[in-house]
Amino acid sequence: GHTRWSPTGNKIVFTNWGFTYDSDMFVRDLDTSTTFQITFHAPGVDAFNRADWSPDGTKLAVNRQDKSTGLYDVYLIDVTDLANPGTPVNLTGDTPGSDESSPTWSLDGQYIVFASNSAGSSDIWAMRPDGTGRVNLTNTPDVDESSPAIAGAAGGCVQAFVEDFSSDPGWTTDQPANYYCDSGAQAYHA
Repeated sequence: GHTRWSPTGNKIVFTNWGFTYDSDMFVRDLDTSTTFQITFHAPGVDAFNRADWSPDGTKLAVNRQDKSTGLYDVYLIDVTDLANPGTPVNLTGDTPGSDESSPTWSLDGQYIVFASNSAGSSDIWAMRPDGTGRVNLTNTPDVDESSPAIAGAAGGCVQAFVEDFSSDPGWTTDQPANYYCDSGAQAYHA
């Protein structure tokens, strides 16, 4: 489940997320018909799911769930060499007690956009691929947004579709919202 095509279209990242929720990320190389295991979770301790490729195809932004708390963090994994993936690096571990999930790369690779409840309600945030410059893009205390999907990016503008789960059933916006991020990590909704 949770599949994503690579930017080159010859690889697919997926998870073996199932009923036990003990899962890892795998990449299937369609050119060689080889499957590579990218993460190696500790059963009952953590689980990995929902990855997104960097635009250059060398990195994955991934959800990691801490099984003791049930909370997620966003990790970055170098997948330049699929047979020897890099060690997962926690980009959001400095916000204990909060949930950061659903990472998605901006099309220019300058930002990872994700959902976080670190400010109270679930908002859409952006950060640099090294975890710095984190900024709350939506800042909507009465709305629970999740699962950003990048629609475009140009001139520092990130366009995203988001789900709103503040009412039942949740809905997805019909048009992307424009979120502008400048070099000073200041953001505003356009």
